[in-house]
Amino acid sequence: MAANKASVFWVAGVTVLVAALAAGPSVPVGAQESPPGESGCTVFDARGDTGDLGTTNPRVEDRADITQLCVDYGYALRVVVVVAQPTDPKSDPGWGDTGDSRVDFGFDTDDDADLELVASADGEDEVVVRDAANAQALCIAPFYALDTGYALEVSRNCLGADSVATTVRMVYDPAPAPTAGPLVTDTAPDTGFVPRVTRTPPAVPQPLADAAPAICSPDEENDTVDEAFQPVVFDAGDIVESCVQHGGSELRLTMRMRRPTDPQTEPIWRTRSVVAWDIDADNDLSEDFTALFTDTGVRLYAPDASDASDFCEGTPGFDGTLLIAHFPRPCLGSPGFVAVRPFSLFARVAQIEPDPPAAIDLFRFPGFGLLVGAPGATVPPQATGPVQEPTPPRNPVVPAPPPAGTEETGGTGQGVTVRTATGTATAPVVTQTSTSRLAVTGAAVVPIGWGLALTMGGALLVMASRRRAAVALVERGRWDVLPGSR
Repeated sequence: MAANKASVFWVAGVTVLVAALAAGPSVPVGAQESPPGESGCTVFDARGDTGDLGTTNPRVEDRADITQLCVDYGYALRVVVVVAQPTDPKSDPGWGDTGDSRVDFGFDTDDDADLELVASADGEDEVVVRDAANAQALCIAPFYALDTGYALEVSRNCLGADSVATTVRMVYDPAPAPTAGPLVTDTAPDTGFVPRVTRTPPAVPQPLADAAPAICSPDEENDTVDEAFQPVVFDAGDIVESCVQHGGSELRLTMRMRRPTDPQTEPIWRTRSVVAWDIDADNDLSEDFTALFTDTGVRLYAPDASDASDFCEGTPGFDGTLLIAHFPRPCLGSPGFVAVRPFSLFARVAQIEPDPPAAIDLFRFPGFGLLVGAPGATVPPQATGPVQEPTPPRNPVVPAPPPAGTEETGGTGQGVTVRTATGTATAPVVTQTSTSRLAVTGAAVVPIGWGLALTMGGALLVMASRRRAAVALVERGRWDVLPGSR
């Protein structure tokens, strides 16, 4: 991932940011009354109160003028900054390589009226949230543009508190390179913080009452690989089972890892880790949607999505064993049946900088699991792809010593748990024949069939881009209170 400006903050830079956010507005003089605000927003900032950054000179600039600040704390903390004239960081020259526009965020997590965490978003999809005292990188947070402004989402895992106060500063560069001119800024609230918000986490989604028992597919254990597709032991990223339950109104996806970890508490989730499901909704053996589970929630998107209508937010959960994602069936076009292909991409070390080594589990790549029908739907025979040679049985892996700071502890699985709507049953582990195009034999990656390099190299690029997509999604789910956002 390309480094962004926020990811190279040194302690001095964070100190300046903390002081600026704590200082409040540059120029509250001559402000005009804001129009009525949006429902759910706790701060309505006056119009016309922008000014030159670092001075007391007023300068009217709608592109820097915050009109509302909306803070909601559910599974993650979501901060929406409404601006009088929002711009697109991907195309506006005031952002990125030619400009110095940014949105600065500050968080008080212990009710002492001081900043404990800060983040500066310069338009990149990923923002580094840092300790305000020492600039330590604490987590990655998604930042994206809305029709009305900008949004940042920070996980409970990163914040470490269930009650948070927030302050924001918008900085816009109206004279980007090669021109030079003053930056224009506005702060909201004008003094202090947004009134503290207390977390209301969503309930853990339960099995669907209007559906047949879940269809569960086991995956062989200890089959994770690194970026070079060499064997690496990493239990937290090792998929051992994936289940699908297809109800009348919702789709329930679950994943069981060899060592379950809680996205809300485990440091390894702060480091760009993600589990996901490719979803085939028309039996053509290609993904029509991808569902992503990160520490900030679960989202569904179409691989060729071009606007917000292609994105949908689901309900995440972790019950101590399973990672759970529920999505409304209309998000997928209410298909009669689906098949899924799970995968995972985890950081093997709980660090943000430099980029940590990865552990990847390609569950049955490139094939899909069984078709799972909605209530009353007719499920057709499952399509089949080109005939592939069976993968040789997997030999035991002799793990290399883990890197310093690794989160993994290893472990062994004793059976395959088959989950139904009425209970669980544990069956002996059965040696399976994989449909993957590679077999990891403990010493080498063995190609099976044609196109290995293209297939696996492409898969890694796809997974990397999907993690970026996970933090760049512009879906407007139930958390958003702004109009035109659904």
